[in-house]
Amino acid sequence: GSPDDVGGRGRPPLQRAFRDVELSWQNSDASIARARDPHVILGDEDAYAILFPASGDLAQLAVRRDARRRGIGTRLLREAAQLAAKPLRILTIDDRDRGIAAFLAANGAELFVREIEMLRQL
Repeated sequence: GSPDDVGGRGRPPLQRAFRDVELSWQNSDASIARARDPHVILGDEDAYAILFPASGDLAQLAVRRDARRRGIGTRLLREAAQLAAKPLRILTIDDRDRGIAAFLAANGAELFVREIEMLRQL
């Protein structure tokens, strides 16, 4: 199937339309599909989160635009944290996506490091 149905049978689809910016290569659908560590997909038709429970890495979190500000993202964060049983690590937040940064800060996330991603066409 396509990256939009990576969730598989009985799991929520990974909806690119939910995203405000393009994902970094580390958190892309293709990278997650190739990952050796087990991951889980949480959510429903309004939102989803992809978590690697062993590390606590939250690779993706997205809520449909018209379903935002209803507590869905907060519920997914809590569910992911409970499943991981450790603090979540949220890597590579795009500076252009001010909404997710504000949401994460409001939910207690702390910025530990900043990075710059550079691309070069070959």
